[in-house]
Amino acid sequence: MTATPEFIVHAKSSGCSFCDKAKALLDKHRRVYTVKTYDSIEDLRRAVAPYIPASRVQSFPLILDAESGEVIGGYNHILERLEEPIL
Repeated sequence: MTATPEFIVHAKSSGCSFCDKAKALLDKHRRVYTVKTYDSIEDLRRAVAPYIPASRVQSFPLILDAESGEVIGGYNHILERLEEPIL
């Protein structure tokens, strides 16, 4: 049985270090996610236009909560969500 994804990672097809870091972070925390890839930011904007305004789509990756559709943000946002701050 396949686990239900917690996150959707909208990533660039290639050459995106923050996309790779986000996926590695999710793997490290054993989180289930789906990856959708795009060749350009314009392609991503078109794909998510029905539910996310273009002004909120500025860079790769764009990470969403798979259940609610909430925009989490990019790599730094998922890092903040998953890792405890070091005091």
